[in-house]
Amino acid sequence: MIAEELYQEVFEDDNQIELTQVEINAFIANRDITYILNLWGAYNRSELEHLGFSGTSAGFSHLLVARKQSTKCSEDDAIIIDSIVSRLQNSQDNEKKIMATIIKYFYVGVTTKEMANPIPLRNIKMIGELVGYGETKVKKLKESAENYICGGLDSLDKVLDCELYRVN
Repeated sequence: MIAEELYQEVFEDDNQIELTQVEINAFIANRDITYILNLWGAYNRSELEHLGFSGTSAGFSHLLVARKQSTKCSEDDAIIIDSIVSRLQNSQDNEKKIMATIIKYFYVGVTTKEMANPIPLRNIKMIGELVGYGETKVKKLKESAENYICGGLDSLDKVLDCELYRVN
């Protein structure tokens, strides 16, 4: 309930947002890591789409139908989450590296030679085949990775932009 009231206060006031420590703690206590990682994945997918050469000629680009813009996190939020995931990736522990890979497959997606745009791989069994583990192990590693990322965000003691401007 406290977080919902804070969301309403944030939207009612157009001035610079200044949160007290109690309000920051309320946001952090009610942090939805799945929602945050979905926005992070959408941001990364949209950035990957802009790499490489254009699929259409410059003179014909205005004829294409515009895609629906998906909700994504801000660049600052993405950098924070990327740094936490890269800590997992650069770890000496092989299991932590696999945790980072699972998170990237699940939220950002995979690309193949045939498809330029990444597609999130939400099938735990397929991820398990890619990393060489069973379904149960992949679920546990995914949950551990989400907890690791949530702990990294909690240690910053900062509310992300995507949490402040959450669209319900």
